[in-house]
Amino acid sequence: MDQQTRIARIRSVVDSVPWKKFPDPLGAAVDLSEPLLRIALDRRLPQEERYYCSGLVNHICLQGTMSELTLPTVRTVNRLLAMDLAVKPDLLYELLEVLTSSRTELEMTDPETGERVTMWQAVFRELYEHKDLYLRDLQQTTPLASPALLDLLWFLAPKYPDIIDQSTARAGALDGAERKALEAKIEAMREAVDEDQTDHDSRYDLEP
Repeated sequence: MDQQTRIARIRSVVDSVPWKKFPDPLGAAVDLSEPLLRIALDRRLPQEERYYCSGLVNHICLQGTMSELTLPTVRTVNRLLAMDLAVKPDLLYELLEVLTSSRTELEMTDPETGERVTMWQAVFRELYEHKDLYLRDLQQTTPLASPALLDLLWFLAPKYPDIIDQSTARAGALDGAERKALEAKIEAMREAVDEDQTDHDSRYDLEP
């Protein structure tokens, strides 16, 4: 895909969301079109390179608090990933992975369905529904280039233990440091499954 086509396709996705209709965790109205475009193209500003895309993450998850802006952002990120539009997909996975420690009980109106939903449930349903997309990317990338993707799969493993089987198969096709990195994450997945059996995370009871 040439660069101009990539940019046009990314813009068609990020510009389709009326961003300023959804307040961020501090109640601000912000347009995330340009930040998401920069992340997808790996053209980050210096202040966006520090940790988890810095300010962009704060707009969707500030100290674990989600907002109305979170759900449309998660859906947009998943669309960009599904269309293979990101230069470095793991930058988008950073935005998803950071949400796995969040839980906001407040209700919002789902902008796509018009139904009232609980914030964390709506966001986690999006993560659960796209598990196969994340596994697809596991096959297309390398572990050392994908720490956020691996962290997201680690979080999902107690709900979907088949992630361990597919990760094990992927590790078998790798060598050297890449294989060791994935095998270490697989061991962590197994530990997460065992720990959940002892101290169950009720968020995994949610069905997509």
